[in-house]
Amino acid sequence: MYKVSALKTSFVILLLNGGMFLNIFAQNDLQLLDLTNYVEFHNPDYGTAQSAYHKVTGSPYLYDDFKKGVLVTKNRQRYAGSYRYDIHDQAMEFRVNGIIYEVKDFLNIDTITIGDQPFIYLLAQNKKKDVQGAFYEVLCSGKCLLLARKRVELIPGRTRQAYAEPRPPHFTRMSDVYFLQTGIRAPQRITGKKAIKEYLADHEQEVAEYIRRHRISMRKPYELSALIDYYNRL
Repeated sequence: MYKVSALKTSFVILLLNGGMFLNIFAQNDLQLLDLTNYVEFHNPDYGTAQSAYHKVTGSPYLYDDFKKGVLVTKNRQRYAGSYRYDIHDQAMEFRVNGIIYEVKDFLNIDTITIGDQPFIYLLAQNKKKDVQGAFYEVLCSGKCLLLARKRVELIPGRTRQAYAEPRPPHFTRMSDVYFLQTGIRAPQRITGKKAIKEYLADHEQEVAEYIRRHRISMRKPYELSALIDYYNRL
């Protein structure tokens, strides 16, 4: 996971988040390359935390198996192949000739689409004011993006106790959290209706009325997608 000090927060977010979304969903005209070319030119890392998971039950992945997808770089190169998303370690993996690699230069990645789910990599501040990167699924595109952050928690194991059997560490899937993102701003988590109206302040009255009229739930992605699609058409 990419991390920098809080002293460079504004500049780093501006530099690395800026201009990332000009080509989202407008890349079908680009030449489709094989992932073998990506291995040759981008020097990805071999393997992942996969070996560290062998004693852990459950799964850290969005899908356990690799799925067909496309990686698009910022210089508009497209690489077709098989991909897998490690949610826990925020790692994108791909497989070439039976060897598993991890995408190393994700700051140079525009999008990675797995199946029909597009993901982008963004930087944002955590609670300690450090800048950290993560992958977000793009649920709705336009002048404002609706994003979903996937989450997996690693639950520690326990040894045998007087009234409890031993339990190995295990992964458990948590509910998605949703974010808004416009321009070069860092993604803003949707914590409630007030947060949405404040973030979309240029059309606050229209957004508030749409939320009221359609009874938009902050926990239902299809309702949030309808809201953001409406905002993007204003």
